[in-house]
Amino acid sequence: MGLKRNLLKGVVQWNSGGSWVSEGEDDYHPDREYLAKIKQFELGNISLS
Repeated sequence: MGLKRNLLKGVVQWNSGGSWVSEGEDDYHPDREYLAKIKQFELGNISLS
Protein backbone atom coordinates (compact mmCIF):
# COMPACT_ATOMS: atom_id res chain seq x y z
CA MET A 1 0.00 0.00 0.00
CA GLY A 2 2.95 2.30 0.41
CA LEU A 3 2.16 3.31 3.99
CA LYS A 4 5.05 4.42 6.11
CA ARG A 5 5.61 2.45 9.31
CA ASN A 6 4.32 5.18 11.66
CA LEU A 7 1.14 5.70 9.64
CA LEU A 8 0.49 1.97 9.41
CA LYS A 9 1.05 1.64 13.16
CA GLY A 10 -1.46 4.43 13.79
CA VAL A 11 -4.05 2.83 11.52
CA VAL A 12 -3.73 -0.56 13.25
CA GLN A 13 -3.88 0.96 16.74
CA TRP A 14 -6.84 3.16 15.83
CA ASN A 15 -8.75 0.13 14.51
CA SER A 16 -7.92 -2.18 17.39
CA GLY A 17 -7.83 0.25 20.30
CA GLY A 18 -5.58 -0.15 23.29
CA SER A 19 -4.15 -3.57 23.96
CA TRP A 20 -1.17 -5.22 25.66
CA VAL A 21 0.46 -5.40 22.23
CA SER A 22 0.32 -1.69 21.49
CA GLU A 23 1.01 -0.67 25.08
CA GLY A 24 4.05 -2.95 25.42
CA GLU A 25 5.41 -2.59 21.90
CA ASP A 26 8.44 -0.50 22.84
CA ASP A 27 9.56 -3.00 25.50
CA TYR A 28 8.88 -6.19 23.53
CA HIS A 29 11.83 -8.19 22.23
CA PRO A 30 11.03 -11.33 20.23
CA ASP A 31 12.83 -14.55 20.98
CA ARG A 32 15.76 -14.78 18.52
CA GLU A 33 15.49 -18.57 18.37
CA TYR A 34 11.87 -18.36 17.17
CA LEU A 35 12.76 -15.67 14.63
CA ALA A 36 15.47 -17.90 13.20
CA LYS A 37 12.99 -20.79 12.86
CA ILE A 38 10.40 -18.58 11.17
CA LYS A 39 12.98 -17.28 8.69
CA GLN A 40 13.68 -20.87 7.63
CA PHE A 41 10.17 -21.05 6.12
CA GLU A 42 11.22 -18.64 3.33
CA LEU A 43 7.99 -16.65 3.39
CA GLY A 44 9.33 -13.95 1.11
CA ASN A 45 10.65 -10.53 2.01
CA ILE A 46 9.43 -10.28 5.62
CA SER A 47 11.38 -8.23 8.14
CA LEU A 48 11.07 -9.93 11.52
CA SER A 49 14.02 -8.48 13.33
